[in-house]
Amino acid sequence: MVFCVILLNFTLDDNQYYTLSFFCIKNILKSRLFGTGSKVSVLNRLIEPCSENELVNWVSTTALGDLLNVETGTWGEDRFYRISDRLLDVKKSLEKHLREKECSLFNLDRTILLYDLTNSYFEGTSIDNNLAKRSANSKEKRSDCPVISVGIVLDAAGFVITHKVFPGNMHDCPTLLGAVAGLEKIAGGKSRPVVVVDGGMASEENLQALLDNGYDYVVNGKRQKRIKFAEDFINKDMFKRVEGRNENKSTRPVFVRRIKDGKETVVLCRSDGRRDKEDAIQDNAERKLIDGLEKLYARISRNDPKLKLSKGSALVNRVIGRLTSRTTRASKLYEIDYNHKDRKLTWRRREQEWDKSRQLHGCYHLRCSIDLPDQELWKLYMTLTRVEDAFRHMKSDLGLRPFHHQTASRCEAHIWITVLAYHLLRWTEYSLTRSGYDSTWRTIRRRLQTHCYATIIVPTTKKLVHHTRKAGRPDEVQKMIYSSLGIDWKNLPIKHRTYRLK
Repeated sequence: MVFCVILLNFTLDDNQYYTLSFFCIKNILKSRLFGTGSKVSVLNRLIEPCSENELVNWVSTTALGDLLNVETGTWGEDRFYRISDRLLDVKKSLEKHLREKECSLFNLDRTILLYDLTNSYFEGTSIDNNLAKRSANSKEKRSDCPVISVGIVLDAAGFVITHKVFPGNMHDCPTLLGAVAGLEKIAGGKSRPVVVVDGGMASEENLQALLDNGYDYVVNGKRQKRIKFAEDFINKDMFKRVEGRNENKSTRPVFVRRIKDGKETVVLCRSDGRRDKEDAIQDNAERKLIDGLEKLYARISRNDPKLKLSKGSALVNRVIGRLTSRTTRASKLYEIDYNHKDRKLTWRRREQEWDKSRQLHGCYHLRCSIDLPDQELWKLYMTLTRVEDAFRHMKSDLGLRPFHHQTASRCEAHIWITVLAYHLLRWTEYSLTRSGYDSTWRTIRRRLQTHCYATIIVPTTKKLVHHTRKAGRPDEVQKMIYSSLGIDWKNLPIKHRTYRLK
């Protein structure tokens, strides 16, 4: 069965009107496993994500039944839980089918693979879930909640190749080798792919293991290590401007320079836009630090009883510690001292170190094991923004967070359905971009949500009532989107029903 389903966003209005948001996914999946319920589960993530428990009620307020030609009123409350379990059972084969289908549809180049890790938090304690773990390094900044980690491998075009689920307290580094194992088979190329990763998971052991297993890599160097190349960064005459970028006020020029560091190729990068951003972050941290120190100085001067100065300097030092930990960009360049005997708080900026730090703002470096032109290496690294876009879509648009499930298998199924929805989202955006209409899923959904289905009711003198359900006429922008996707909007399903009044 061809997965030729209609993406909808239907809202009920006096039992008469339905908002038709989108119908576009065509010839992506061919699987008997994708029955009506599976389609509804995935489409819900694209349109208006809700829990499996709420899906039955959500479907009843849409026209999905009419468009899919099924009766949704008899569906039980646990139907979509069973569907999620079934989809998880066939994840491996279905993920393989999607890789092959997308590659054949778009002729994708899978010699470049991107990997990154994110996490999402739980609502509840999830005591019986062995994946739900608390982590001080939560990317969600939710150390108060259990979290679960998700690693995703994408190709350079942003299509998901595979994903893995890890416990929430798993550090980024150990996940890398497990995620890239066997990627040369997945990529389907004659040579092993180049793995592009973020610096957080690029430990020396990981990078060496990649080389030992025959993979090349591109990774950004850690910010703390750029001081090693300070003299090279200062020599601006050796840098070349990156060509082919659409530069504007938000995308300032980027300059690159390649050097050798042992067996690695290092690409030094200077970005005016990043420099301004780092300056602003450090200035903001300095303002918060100074403001906090001045307030603490005032509290000490008036002998604030909460500081318990008569009992020693412990509480004052604790306040200083909390303040410096929140403003590390600035506090590491300050000397702060509290003399308990004189009850005097002093601070001083280390100007020489401050100036050296400012000189390196906007500078970063890439570490590579392959020999390509420096501008090509920079562009290759920038493809990691595809992963960031994927995570942003999954969390903001596709309902990845938060988790309400209490078992590990249901959490994995929840992630898998979200990944399936992202496959369709990326297919839509990529298809529109290739046709010349570059837009995000959120914009597309907003533009199409005014295309309506209406119910026309015509009573007769013979006590017969005729019901006709049909879609309205799309506006010009909607027609353009449908045309770009090869959709014949004129042939949307029309339903006629006649009944006799008693």
